[in-house]
Amino acid sequence: MERVDVLIAGGGPVGAALACALAGAGLDVRLADPAPRPDARLRPVALSHGSRLVLERLGVWDAFPATAIQRIHVSQAHGFGRTLIEAGELDVPALGYVCNLPQLAVALAERVPAGRIDGRIRAWEPHGEGVVGVVEAASGDRELHARLIVLADGGRSAGADLAWRDYAQTAIAAVVRPEHMAAQTAWE
Repeated sequence: MERVDVLIAGGGPVGAALACALAGAGLDVRLADPAPRPDARLRPVALSHGSRLVLERLGVWDAFPATAIQRIHVSQAHGFGRTLIEAGELDVPALGYVCNLPQLAVALAERVPAGRIDGRIRAWEPHGEGVVGVVEAASGDRELHARLIVLADGGRSAGADLAWRDYAQTAIAAVVRPEHMAAQTAWE
């Protein structure tokens, strides 16, 4: 059975960023994810200033466009008061950034070091001081013994032992184009 230090399930932004961050740390890392699928959809995501620092360290920050958020306006409809947070007050270049998630994912995927396995982790179980993960690949199942397994695949390999909680809330996601643009402002 192949032995590795870290087995990462999922090659999206979180798994790919972790694989990149561990490169050069003297660890044997494998990232298991099915072959990347091109995604040209617009899927905006907000990143924190801390995320920018991580992506700069990984050398991918300049590989995709991002719009800075200079201020955040927080209020509640029909409620009293509001809060306005400004980047300058916190001595940061921006409070956050909005980018297209597929572009971020591509930039990170291109930086993932060797050790990518074309497949998905379909099962795992504790074994000694580690875990044995079963990677389902086109060439057949492959077992790896890892000191640590990281589930970064959006719950696709989650077992029945993980709990899900319904917060009884609904969100609507949409791309809107306002008549008058409030430049670099996030509204909450």
